[in-house]
Amino acid sequence: MDINDHRPILVTGATGYVGGRLVPRLVESGYHIRTVSRSLAKLQSRPWSRDEKVEIHEGDVLDRDFIHRTANGCRAAMILGSGSASFEILRYIIDRLPIILTPKWVNTPCQPIAIRNVLHYLAGCLEIPETTGQTFDIGGPDVLSYRRLMEIYTEEAGLHKRLIIPIPIMAPAVSAYWIHMISPLPASLATTPETIWKPVGKIGGDTGWYFGNLLWRVRGEWDRLTGGIGLRRGRRNAEIHRTIHQPENHRRSRLF
Repeated sequence: MDINDHRPILVTGATGYVGGRLVPRLVESGYHIRTVSRSLAKLQSRPWSRDEKVEIHEGDVLDRDFIHRTANGCRAAMILGSGSASFEILRYIIDRLPIILTPKWVNTPCQPIAIRNVLHYLAGCLEIPETTGQTFDIGGPDVLSYRRLMEIYTEEAGLHKRLIIPIPIMAPAVSAYWIHMISPLPASLATTPETIWKPVGKIGGDTGWYFGNLLWRVRGEWDRLTGGIGLRRGRRNAEIHRTIHQPENHRRSRLF
């Protein structure tokens, strides 16, 4: 990406774990940056916020009108969320407990990556046009279990060896609230994907939508009045999903 192109790069979550480290790196490389955070005060507290190549904006990325206005004129965007939550969970557990009862996921393999490597990949994407519109998984060279990560942290922190005991029958909800009690992190961060999927999988049918139900009904009535199938609900089972293609009205052909 041309450094002489002065159109800004949009970076959201600019005061977060990743964003707060990415912005100064991009500025040092000569890029113009437009930063977004929900707290203007936090943005202004960063030394790089006073750089002439940095714009700061306060707002919420969930506000569609705001993000459209803010992204206008940008040549690239980096939408960043919070980082290192899993490490923080491990750190709080190991620092506080000499005997650790864990769910069976403690033996699940993972591929940890250093923040400097994350920044290298993110900045590198701006320089390689082939990455445009693509999705990449990034990880370090080592594949380790969470148990091994806990053991490594214990050694590096100079702590006494921890006794780690996996409990195969520990329910996800119990695990989540246990983590919440011994750390400042919310229980939702320790919830399993299966738990999160349940309310998502029930969208539609008798449940409807969690936002904008009236708008969906209006859309369904309009579709029905113009010859479409309208808004049909009532899945046989809210837990079982099948893919059924229903063509939009404007794509339907009529045979005589």
